[in-house]
Amino acid sequence: MIKIGNVNITPIFEVDGGDVIQGTIEEATPAAVKEIDWLHRNHIDTDGRLKANVQSFLVSAGGKKVVIDSGVGNGRARPELSDWDNLQTDFMERFTGVWLPGEVDLVLCTHLHCDHVGWNTTFVNGAWVPTFPNAQYIFVQKEFNYWKSSPENEL
Repeated sequence: MIKIGNVNITPIFEVDGGDVIQGTIEEATPAAVKEIDWLHRNHIDTDGRLKANVQSFLVSAGGKKVVIDSGVGNGRARPELSDWDNLQTDFMERFTGVWLPGEVDLVLCTHLHCDHVGWNTTFVNGAWVPTFPNAQYIFVQKEFNYWKSSPENEL
């Protein structure tokens, strides 16, 4: 946990997204990224593989519990991203070690890529339901409208 004044921030790691990112950016070959000096300290390994944590941040402040970005999520068909296709992680077990889903007041999605909204819903008894049933979900309206109008890019 990170404490800044009266604000507590707890990162909850889900998966390493480096391979997915590197696989979707054609120019990001290991040889090419190894040539970028500033990446070496924190962002690539010695083989030129990108490091990229997919994680949520649980922020408590002023009596409110806020989730910033909800990660990839389990059980989602993503054949175009084989590392995340039908993912099964222990993310929610680690999450509930900090808070129960019903305690969350607000879910803030910085943007709507699949690795930021995946746990907004959970598959229960044959239906997708809100993972955080008492939370208000916040999105940028323009981006929400874009993804809503592009059914081939499901939220």
